[in-house]
Amino acid sequence: MKHCVWFLILALLAPLSAFAATAPSAFVGDWSGVLDGGVQKLRMVVHISRSPAGEWTGTMDSPDQGAKGIPFDSVLVNDARIALVMSRIGGRYQGTLSEAGTINGHWSQGGMSLPLDLARGDGSGNGPHRPQAPLPPYPYRSQDVTYTGGASDVKIAGTFTWPAGDVRSPAVLLVSGSGPQNRDSEVMSHKPFHVLADYLTRKGIAVLRTDDRGIGKSTGSFATATSADFAADAAAGVAFLKSRPEVDPARIGVIGHSEGGIVAPLVAVQSSDVAFLVLMAGFADNIEVILRAQSRLMMEAGGTPESFIALNDSTIVTACRLVRAGGDPETLNARLDSAVDKMLARMTPEQKSAPGLSRDALVKAARAMNTPWFHYLLNYDPRATLEKVKVPVLALNGARDLQVPASQLDEIAAALKAGGNTRVEIQRFPGLNHLFQTAPTGLIVEYSEIAETMSPAVMERVASWVLALP
Repeated sequence: MKHCVWFLILALLAPLSAFAATAPSAFVGDWSGVLDGGVQKLRMVVHISRSPAGEWTGTMDSPDQGAKGIPFDSVLVNDARIALVMSRIGGRYQGTLSEAGTINGHWSQGGMSLPLDLARGDGSGNGPHRPQAPLPPYPYRSQDVTYTGGASDVKIAGTFTWPAGDVRSPAVLLVSGSGPQNRDSEVMSHKPFHVLADYLTRKGIAVLRTDDRGIGKSTGSFATATSADFAADAAAGVAFLKSRPEVDPARIGVIGHSEGGIVAPLVAVQSSDVAFLVLMAGFADNIEVILRAQSRLMMEAGGTPESFIALNDSTIVTACRLVRAGGDPETLNARLDSAVDKMLARMTPEQKSAPGLSRDALVKAARAMNTPWFHYLLNYDPRATLEKVKVPVLALNGARDLQVPASQLDEIAAALKAGGNTRVEIQRFPGLNHLFQTAPTGLIVEYSEIAETMSPAVMERVASWVLALP
C-alpha cells in the first residue's frame, strides 16, 4: 500500500477560549522537532508570524512527507502558552514556552496524543542522511511539464527527464502507490521516484514522474479519486510520452509501485501504446486479502499476541463485508462504528491504552474504508485484469516486504500465464522491504532510519531488463 498516508498529527479538543489574541513575540519564528509515533518518526517544522496589527498566523512543514506550508486555521497565544489548530486533518498542537527557550507540548489527532517539543530553527541541518539523493548538475535533460489528465478538469504536473543526444530513447511512466503522493513519491525524507528516475535516465531511459491528481501542482480531487481514475491519468501520461520527439513510441512502459502495481496493468489493457510493465510490490489478490496479510505480518513482526491478531483479522473481515453490502454513507458509518465497539469489548485494558487503539482512532480507521477509493478496490479483481495483459512484465518484490507479501509474485505470474502471457519474469530480493530498501525486519519504523532509498540491485535489474527489450 502506499507508504505515504498522512501521519496522524493528533488533537485534544480542549476549549480554546482560555487563549487570548495577544501574546509575547517570543513565539515568532521557525521551530522544529520530531514527532515520535513509535511506528514512525517524523520531523515537524512550524513557522509562526505576527502582523503589525497583532494577528497571529502560522504554517507547518512535514519534511519527511514532502509537505510544506500547510496553514494553521488559528494560532492562539496567551503569555507562555500557544495553541495551533489545523482543521483539515483534525490536528492541534498545545505547548508552553519553557525558560530554556523551547516549546514543550503535544500534538493530538484522531483520539491520540503524542509529545512534541519544539526548538528554535527550521531543522534543515538535522535531516537524516540520504546518500542516494540526486544532486545537480545532471548528465541528462530535465523539464517540468503539464498535460491534461484522465478528465478534462484534471491537469497533471510532473518532471520529464531524458538522456542527452538525438537518439530516441525507451521511456517509462512511474506510478506511485496508495495515498497522496508527489512526483518523487516522497516519504520520510526519502524520494524513491527521484532516485529511480535519476538512475534510469543515466542508463539511457527517459522517465516521466508526476504529482498525483490534486497533489502538488496537479489539479483535480484526490479525495474522490479511485484506482480507475489514477489509471486514466496514467494513460494520459503514456500519451504524453508518445508525443515527445525524444521518446521511441514503440518502447514506452509503465512502472508501478504497490497500488501502482495494479494501476499499471489497467493502463496496459486500455492503451495499445504500453509496450511493457514493471510491477514493484504489486499484487494479484483482492485488497481484503492484502490488508489481512499485511496486518498479520506487521503484528507478528512486532511481537503482537496471536489472540489480538485474530481479533483484528476478524474485524477487518467484518468491516469489508459491511462495505461490500453498501448502503448510504451515514448508515454504513454507524455499522462500522458498531464493529469497532465489538472489537473494543474483546480487548484488554492494556490494549485499549496502546497508541492508535482508542475508540476514536479505531473509528477513524474503520470509516476510512467508507470512501470511493476503498469501495472501488474492494470490488476490484486485479487478477482478472492481469489475465488480459499481453505485453512483457517484470514483477519484483522484497522478501521482507510486510505491506505486500512477496508471495504475491507467484500470484501475479500465475494470473499472467493464465491469460496466455509467456513473457513474464519475477524476482524476489532477499533482505529488502516494501520500499526496496535493505532492511533488518521490514517494519515501517525502519523506513526513515535506513539511509538507503532504494537498492541499487533493484534499479539495475529494472534498467537492464527495459534496455534488453526489443
